Amino acid sequence: MAARASGDAARLAAAVRDAVDCPRRIMEQTAAALKLLAWAGERCRQHLVSDLLVAGEFLGAALRGAYHIACANLPLPTDESSRQTLALELGQACREGEDLYQRVKVELVDRMRLPNCPNI
Repeated sequence: MAARASGDAARLAAAVRDAVDCPRRIMEQTAAALKLLAWAGERCRQHLVSDLLVAGEFLGAALRGAYHIACANLPLPTDESSRQTLALELGQACREGEDLYQRVKVELVDRMRLPNCPNI
């Protein structure tokens, strides 16, 4: 808001970049954490897998939450080309993160080997 009110185009552009880059970095870090979760899931004792599933749920929520925040900031760029480019980049990052989240979740549930726990 301060950047907008200042009337300084460079300051506004930097603020817009930060408003989109911050949640994008959260999405990237979430993907990195999911990879670590998969690594831990392959190596931990079976009784700890459910704890990793809980952590995975939080990471999935963080991924989607960051995506929503980034999308809420998409109207801020002044030119349509920038908005479209950012929207494509964010959508791709979210899809990749969501795919990773789903793969890790399936791997962890499969590792639990519980007959009464459907693989969701």
